[in-house]
Amino acid sequence: MQRPLSSLTFPTSAILLSIVAIYFNELFSAAADTVVFLLASVMFLMGLTLKKQDFLRISKNPATIFIGVSLQFFLMPLIAILLAYALQLSSQLTAGLVLVGSCAGGTASNVMTYLAKGDLALSISMTVVSTLFGVIATPLLCAFYLSETLNVDTLGMLISILQLVLIPVFLGICVNTYAARYVATIEKWIPSVSMAIILCIIVIVVALNADRLNNIGIAIAIAVILHNSLGL
Repeated sequence: MQRPLSSLTFPTSAILLSIVAIYFNELFSAAADTVVFLLASVMFLMGLTLKKQDFLRISKNPATIFIGVSLQFFLMPLIAILLAYALQLSSQLTAGLVLVGSCAGGTASNVMTYLAKGDLALSISMTVVSTLFGVIATPLLCAFYLSETLNVDTLGMLISILQLVLIPVFLGICVNTYAARYVATIEKWIPSVSMAIILCIIVIVVALNADRLNNIGIAIAIAVILHNSLGL
């Protein structure tokens, strides 16, 4: 299926819109309450492109999920701590970067997988498993790398994964299973709509953190970019 927007359009749009959100943050911050709905909506759209057979296929080869999740919790925090030392970040910034590296991937990774024509069912499965595993792994990794304890809201994480991933994807699969003919008529619009929703989320999140972003240094900006690039 042809993608309506090139792979370069999305990152370029995200950067430009983020700049706009920083300068007009009050305008976009007003939509803060819509973020959860937008995230659930984009996962529903992802579900529309899947069938239960996709997850049955993944369940027959659990080694792929195990390898992916293991790399997530081994490489990402390790890369974070190495970058922090290389760029001589402060202890607070180091803690923040390691914490990000020790957390499970989010719903945006599922959208990026879909847009890149990757294995979406595998990506979603990894998001669910890594989030559940993160309840134990994240505080342990923070204790190991930072010598600091971290309290994880286990119930909150479980509710979040239900609201943002499991229920929307399940509903999307159900619609695609029982109304496939109607889904086929809108399938070509799913990538564009998904990207538009993710861009809206980025704008809102950037606007909400505009003050903090204005105060970050070039070193932490480089660290974040390298951390995400090396972790791909």
